[in-house]
Amino acid sequence: MQFDGNLIQLTERLRRHPEEAKTLNVHEFVHAMVEKWRTDRDLIEVSEEVPQTAWVVRRKVEMLLPAPKPPPEDPMESAPDPDARRDWVTPAVATLKRAQAEALRYHFRPRSSQPPRFRPIRGRQIGELPLAWPKLKRRISPPPTRVYREVDPVGARLRRWQEWLSREEPARFPPPDWPREEVVRMFIALLTLWSNGEVVIDQAGTFNPLEVWRGGE
Repeated sequence: MQFDGNLIQLTERLRRHPEEAKTLNVHEFVHAMVEKWRTDRDLIEVSEEVPQTAWVVRRKVEMLLPAPKPPPEDPMESAPDPDARRDWVTPAVATLKRAQAEALRYHFRPRSSQPPRFRPIRGRQIGELPLAWPKLKRRISPPPTRVYREVDPVGARLRRWQEWLSREEPARFPPPDWPREEVVRMFIALLTLWSNGEVVIDQAGTFNPLEVWRGGE
């Protein structure tokens, strides 16, 4: 019995035909559900699928193992608490939320692939190509770069500009020792201040640094 990804149809089918659970591959089923939960952004829907998945696994176990003998009924035993079975749902949902928050902190940026360059070799014939085949090396593609997301990149740079412009002398932008990524982020924040009329910008030449003052000074 193959799992096609529809958990609702699978549970309904096993309720009608419990004996089909014997042919279900539990390893592939659980692996497929875990991969779905890792990429699903709707935590409410995921929390509803967790008990259904556990029910399917339990049905598989019940079909393979012999049914245990029921214990003698105790008339003095109190009725089970319906909320007791939900005790494990809360930590499970909290774990899924932490995994989602960690996954949203970064994204993968693929490296730019350079086109292959072929250099012609004078005097070589096409029949010699098969002899060169064992000497060819497999080109390994570079792994993607793991880039962490910033929660408020513009807001942090705006506050940095406010501290920088609190000095008496004008700010000269960009400093020569800054990396290119930081220059771009600070320039976007500078455009925000300039559009709001909070700064005055001057430049002596085309490639000279910018001189920035507070607006109205």
